[in-house]
Amino acid sequence: MNIGEIINKKRLNKSLTDEEIKYVIDEYMKENIEDYQLSALLMAMELNDMSNEEVLSLTKHISSYGDIINLSPLGINVVNIDAINEIDIRIILIVLSIVSSCGIKVPKIDNDIAALLTSKLPGFTQNSSFDEFIKQLNQIGVAIMPEDKEYSPAEKKIKDLCNKIGLTDSIPLIASLVIAKHIHIGTKKLILNIKVRESYLGKNKESAKRLAKLLVELGKHNHIEVVCFIINNDELIGTSIGLPYEISEVTNILNKNKYGKLRELCLDISSHMVSLGLNISYKDAQNIVIEELNKNNSINRFNDIINYHHVSLSSLQESKNKYEIKSMTEGYLTNIDVDKLNILLMQIKDNNNTEGIIIHKNINEYINKNDIIMTVYSNNIIKNIDNSIFKIGNKTRTNIKQTYEIIK
Repeated sequence: MNIGEIINKKRLNKSLTDEEIKYVIDEYMKENIEDYQLSALLMAMELNDMSNEEVLSLTKHISSYGDIINLSPLGINVVNIDAINEIDIRIILIVLSIVSSCGIKVPKIDNDIAALLTSKLPGFTQNSSFDEFIKQLNQIGVAIMPEDKEYSPAEKKIKDLCNKIGLTDSIPLIASLVIAKHIHIGTKKLILNIKVRESYLGKNKESAKRLAKLLVELGKHNHIEVVCFIINNDELIGTSIGLPYEISEVTNILNKNKYGKLRELCLDISSHMVSLGLNISYKDAQNIVIEELNKNNSINRFNDIINYHHVSLSSLQESKNKYEIKSMTEGYLTNIDVDKLNILLMQIKDNNNTEGIIIHKNINEYINKNDIIMTVYSNNIIKNIDNSIFKIGNKTRTNIKQTYEIIK
């Protein structure tokens, strides 16, 4: 058996055996297989796809390397949450605050989350040791730390290679790497968000659905209960862009001062997490979530998370300059172009990170001429703002879904 024969076999669209996949992973970890050789095999896997049996074998052998964290002493009310393609800091902060106030423990051992919060939130410090991590989990129900390289070395090494060669859209590889990671960090119950958008992994709902089903199946084989949210990311989630304004949106939702799509999505995700963690019906979990929110326990838990991780929210400054964008016509707001909003955000970026955008109108809301539909914040001088971001028509839209499907 050698790597050249295995590559050629996959190039001919033949399924690999469990023994062949084990050989590849073992020899790659021993550095007897070079990056360029594994890259060739991974590209052949992407080109010719993989059977479920191949994906199961790949997951098994990737996860055979490294330590597995034992979280069973924490109890059965432990649920994790992860995102496949894009992490929304608002969803993470809102959901973590809500579910931990409901008695769910969320152990976030995650390089991407830790890096995001460290880069975004001023003063954010990660848990420095596993003992400190467990102590915080028991105290407030949420703790955040990066993954130790000893937890899942094969998963990390192959993931880094995939990123290096631009192989980030392979559904079987993504599913295998995600489940392998969660095997190592001790996950038994998991919520996964998959955002569907042309520029991301889920090029359409069907590919995202296939990924979700594969994740659920891999989870079952590895004793992880998985629930996947397929989220419509062509629709604007929430009303703010830019960190100071996103944090304000988070606290407004937790303080019950703001309603809309972001709140509804976070309550739905939170209810499924509570249902999993407490082993109760979705309806009962939903009632608990609403009750904790109404009793201000969720905003209090948010403050706990902020304080435990030494975040200085007072350091977040909003721009003193603002530009109010008014509608040039009247009718129903039928679309908000998310890509153009992101382009605008790059154009208004200033040196103090005070830039941001707030949308004041919702899809299907009637807009009068000269209504303020958007406020742009930036310390830069803004001369022209693209008004085609908003589409206004004579009729409302139908069948608008923020969550396309929940697969479990």
